[in-house]
Amino acid sequence: DQFCQKYINREPIEILGNGMQKRDFMHIMDAVRLYAQIARANKCRSGIYNVGGPETISIRGLADLVNDIGESIFGHRVPIIFKEGQSGAGWHDFKYDYSKAIMEFQYKPAFTLDDFLKERLLLEMRNKNAKK
Repeated sequence: DQFCQKYINREPIEILGNGMQKRDFMHIMDAVRLYAQIARANKCRSGIYNVGGPETISIRGLADLVNDIGESIFGHRVPIIFKEGQSGAGWHDFKYDYSKAIMEFQYKPAFTLDDFLKERLLLEMRNKNAKK
């Protein structure tokens, strides 16, 4: 959300550290669909079900993707700047193994990170225009 807000406001996207740490992103509608499916299930094993999105991307890659999608919609790019931040143990990758959810509930994410970013950028622009 912060990257999209910065983009819409034509401000530099700021990344703490080198941006190489990777994250797994999931669209909220995929989570809602899965929770509804679990709630309707006749039988459900107890335990932890990790869920995630189909894509793992670096924070730098995410900033680039915001610029790429934003440019395709609005026709401009913003600078990406790196700020000194924590290093070492604070910067690790997150990729969730959701094989248990696939096996038991046939979970399959329907939305991509591109879908989310397009929605978010358009929403941020609409909100910005509504404030004028």
